[in-house]
Amino acid sequence: HRELLESVEISEKINEWFNIIFGSKQKGKAAKTIGNLFIRQTYEDFEEKTTKVVKIHDYLMEKLKELNVDINSNCFCLPNMVNVSLHNIKPETMQHALEEHDIYLSTQTACSSAEYSKAVYAVTRDKERSRHSIRISLSSKTTKEEIDKFVSVFEKLLTDLNIRGE
Repeated sequence: HRELLESVEISEKINEWFNIIFGSKQKGKAAKTIGNLFIRQTYEDFEEKTTKVVKIHDYLMEKLKELNVDINSNCFCLPNMVNVSLHNIKPETMQHALEEHDIYLSTQTACSSAEYSKAVYAVTRDKERSRHSIRISLSSKTTKEEIDKFVSVFEKLLTDLNIRGE
């Protein structure tokens, strides 16, 4: 991860990112100029919401460690997103199987091409993992009960889909 953080691409952009997230381009006219606009509710109770997301993220991560998946998210990733790669299962197959249980997630990442997730590849340096990843989104409203339901269904589907060779 150090190599990525110290790369030329990151070095060239990091000051701009800090201005967008924490600095002069976070609010007001500067924010409007670059399209960095958020609804007011984003900042309301921000610390409380962040604490809830971190707790539910950590709970999910502990549960995922017990399953046959590769966890791609690391300490540099935002806690409201968890990315994992599946073994021998197409992400779309898992996505559709979960939908049958009213569980919805995304395949790969928001920065994906049709072939693979560049973000997952940057973290893992593994094209196979970057082709088979799913993204689980969390919020301050996500509950432990929802995580437990997801993990239970997900674990069963991992077994069922691997047996069928999907």
